[in-house]
Amino acid sequence: MEILFLGTAAAEGIPSIFCRCETCRRAAEAGGREIRTRCAFLVNKHLMLDLGPDIMFHKLHYNLDLAAVDSLCITHSHTDHLNVTDLAFRACPVFAHIPNESPLKVYANKKSCDRIRDGILLEFSAPEHPSLSVIEIGPGSVIESGELNVTAFRAVHDQREDCLFFLVEKGEKNFLQINDSAQPCGEFERDLARVLNGRKLKAISMDCTHGREKGSRGHMGVEENIALKKRLLDAALADKNTLFFATHFSHNGHSLHSELNEALAPQGITPAWDGMTLTI
Repeated sequence: MEILFLGTAAAEGIPSIFCRCETCRRAAEAGGREIRTRCAFLVNKHLMLDLGPDIMFHKLHYNLDLAAVDSLCITHSHTDHLNVTDLAFRACPVFAHIPNESPLKVYANKKSCDRIRDGILLEFSAPEHPSLSVIEIGPGSVIESGELNVTAFRAVHDQREDCLFFLVEKGEKNFLQINDSAQPCGEFERDLARVLNGRKLKAISMDCTHGREKGSRGHMGVEENIALKKRLLDAALADKNTLFFATHFSHNGHSLHSELNEALAPQGITPAWDGMTLTI
């Protein structure tokens, strides 16, 4: 299984678009891994987790064939994770020409599905388009995408909708993606154990929006990442071979990549960077 971290920033990116803060200034000067676009993942070149506002840059920068993407799983309706405008450009033959096209299957919660249909209505004067198959899901939903199985879990983020995160599996290999979430709810270990059925997590990526600052009701930071790692180890859902990563960083966490690494690496957690490729 190959996971490409397309972007690793929270909603405003790093450096933030209109910001003059010290963190953004230092990030811009340093460049490299300090430059972060909005968070999204590409798995095995055909499954995407979230579609953010930097997707055009991702396509060009990583030389992606996005026509190969057949499944898109959306965590929640916030615009840094659901870019409806660019999603409409998947429509054939108006904006895209894909030989032997099959509809892109988009899996999302109710609020996200409503936003997608509103966007399609605005673009095409109809709430649906044959190039997009919009499928409502919720916590516990299971999705099949070729050789990959995806299970949705409840995120703790925005009480106005059922925010999600996803476990992606290919046989014995798996990757748990948690972004835009505080510490998962109390039933998380039980639900994850039921899906893993005795297997261990191979890799996990955790929300670290607040960096070295204290987490909040909808996001984690370094302290919460360390606590979540301990939860998974104590529940025997992870072990010494599990790879732990942090992502979805905000400039409000006041931490450059090197500083995040100083805080996380001693705890066995790697701060991800844009373009990082993980092979499991």
